Amino acid sequence: MSQEQEPNDFLSNLPEGERIEMENEIMDAAFENSYKLVTKKTTLVELTKLKGLTPTSSILLYDPTEGIDNDLLEDLIWHFEDREEYEKCAELKKILDVQL
Repeated sequence: MSQEQEPNDFLSNLPEGERIEMENEIMDAAFENSYKLVTKKTTLVELTKLKGLTPTSSILLYDPTEGIDNDLLEDLIWHFEDREEYEKCAELKKILDVQL
């Protein structure tokens, strides 16, 4: 069974274990960066500064020009609950309650 690869899929040449690990790191960074923006712990400008830029330093779960919605907040809460980072969950829940 062969999988079709996207030409820009930079992970496709990695061994499966390394690819999965890298995908997890990218997703964790997206959740963390999104959390920082949603809770105003950073700004988009600060997040995207070139100094110390890494491939995951500015990846997000959402388009910041469209704002945040309840689904995003619920996804963030689920992610951090799964990682037992309950302080982050509480902050996000307060924001969600205001949005409702």
